[in-house]
Amino acid sequence: MALAVLASALAVQAASAEEGLNGIIRAYEQAAPAVQGFASERAELQQVQAGAETSIVGRWRSDETGNIIRLEETGGVVGGVIDTIANPDVLHPALQRVGAQVVRGMRAAGSGKWTGGQVMKSEENSWYKGSAYLENGKLRLEGCISIFLIGDQCKSKEYTRIP
Repeated sequence: MALAVLASALAVQAASAEEGLNGIIRAYEQAAPAVQGFASERAELQQVQAGAETSIVGRWRSDETGNIIRLEETGGVVGGVIDTIANPDVLHPALQRVGAQVVRGMRAAGSGKWTGGQVMKSEENSWYKGSAYLENGKLRLEGCISIFLIGDQCKSKEYTRIP
């Protein structure tokens, strides 16, 4: 008889444990969609943040002059114009207007690098072979001229992203 009571008690405990486990499983199944939704939203946000850090599209202030350029991408090609003139004295007279083109034809060439385009040397109103580099949150626009027997001679300017 005692053995039957003990077996009965063990059966009740097992049923309670099974019910407890089933309860945990049901709670997990109910919470899983919310957790998965949070995880996918977080991954999407990280991609957006990473994209913002690796794209040169946006507004950039010259560390040297304070003038602001706006870079835009169309069909995989980046171009840029003067957006705000803070210091007109450093610009060639032909460029002393908002909307004057200063970057054209840049294409992404790998991590933080754009090539194949041209940049305007705004003091001279002259186009040079150009590249753009995104390094430590700064944009570096580089203009180069090829000189026979010497090679490329390059100069660059740095820009800080602004909202």
